Amino acid sequence: NSRSFELAGGHNSPASSPDYFVEAWHSFQSQAALPEASDASFESVLAAVEAAQVQLVNGQPGPFKALWSHGADVTLSGGLGGAIARGWTQVSERLDWVAMQYAGGVRTHQEVVRYVGHDLAYVVLRETIRFKNPADGRAMVQELRVTQVFRRDDGRWRIVHRHADSQVAETQRVDAESRHLG
Repeated sequence: NSRSFELAGGHNSPASSPDYFVEAWHSFQSQAALPEASDASFESVLAAVEAAQVQLVNGQPGPFKALWSHGADVTLSGGLGGAIARGWTQVSERLDWVAMQYAGGVRTHQEVVRYVGHDLAYVVLRETIRFKNPADGRAMVQELRVTQVFRRDDGRWRIVHRHADSQVAETQRVDAESRHLG
């Protein structure tokens, strides 16, 4: 069950309209407050996360940061490498830095799998980000494997962990016949 979703941050795209993000945010707010776990409430938060990540790769971290839990137990192991950020202060600072690394970003993703429990959920994705390097304007492409973990905080789904890495190419396999044990 693979799902695809694309949002672009360009001037002529629906995602560039402030009304689009307001609508996504209101949908997230109304759906996420439901007391019982449902795929619909999680679907709503995933749409809000995707819209906020478009803003992130266009230099605006605020909408994405608003979707995170602000507790001491949140973690971020981002696709740009570096140390694992732990606790809201570190995660918040890291997201501010991340937003400065992108300009003119467009994102696509393919969902690999998701799990939605009563108070805990996760999604595994393959993401592609096309953007301009803010320093020199060069066109860049970043392909990531992503796992995001969500927890219900006060009745709303919030991100508590994100791990992304660029290890999308499989390393060379060694089969049993070519493997020589000394």
